[in-house]
Amino acid sequence: MRLGYVLLLFAAIYLISVLEPQTATSTDDLLLQRAESAAQAIAPAWLSNRMQHGRVVSTDGTVFMDEDELNNRITAQPRDAARPVLWFDNLRRTTTMSAMGVDKRHHFANSYLLGYEPFKTDNSWMPLYILASRKIYQYDHEQYFLDDIWQNSAQAYYQLRGDCEDHAIVLADWLIASGIDARVVVGRYRGEGHAWVVAYSGGQAFLLEATDKRRYRNWNHYPLASLSRDYEPDYMFNRSTFWRNTAAGQSAGYSANHWQEASFFASHN
Repeated sequence: MRLGYVLLLFAAIYLISVLEPQTATSTDDLLLQRAESAAQAIAPAWLSNRMQHGRVVSTDGTVFMDEDELNNRITAQPRDAARPVLWFDNLRRTTTMSAMGVDKRHHFANSYLLGYEPFKTDNSWMPLYILASRKIYQYDHEQYFLDDIWQNSAQAYYQLRGDCEDHAIVLADWLIASGIDARVVVGRYRGEGHAWVVAYSGGQAFLLEATDKRRYRNWNHYPLASLSRDYEPDYMFNRSTFWRNTAAGQSAGYSANHWQEASFFASHN
């Protein structure tokens, strides 16, 4: 009798373990699954640099340069090509910036924002949350054995490792696709070269550290750009416009008059 009872008890436990619904996957796990699915769905053309071809025109119309001329100039001048290059107008004012891509060719800074959107979201905090969860910071000299290589926004999403520019580029592009005015900012943080994102929401400018791995689900957790210290911005850009800071070292007010439009980028695609 006792043996029969024990057997029935074990049978009941087995049936419960089989029939009981599995614990629901956490929200974070579902988000990361969605993020990974988006990465695997990226078309090969987005992961190349072919979609970055374009031209730059300075705001005063005195400078016109396409990507072929850009790389001809890079080749003709003795310099470290694996570093970003500033380009100037006749008055020695910075007009635009170029950087070497993973294809070992230079491309205009704006062109690295392809218009890539991993997936649509109504939550403005989602892009930074996802990137903080899946992308790991790694220096270019460790990954590419070169000083400075930029990933375009699709590459930066697909590749799980990248430095500050890569993080900032994919974050800004995704925010722009979500309807937010976002820009990649290039300058210094505590004296070291750095890139970050400034995004405008609700009439305020927020400074977003794409390399910061703290994850928040509320936009208000991110600092106001005007209150952020130790940041020295020099240039900023989105998909089409490149701005220069005419008051070096001033970070308060990313919409202030000391920010001037320097050039416009037009894609050939």
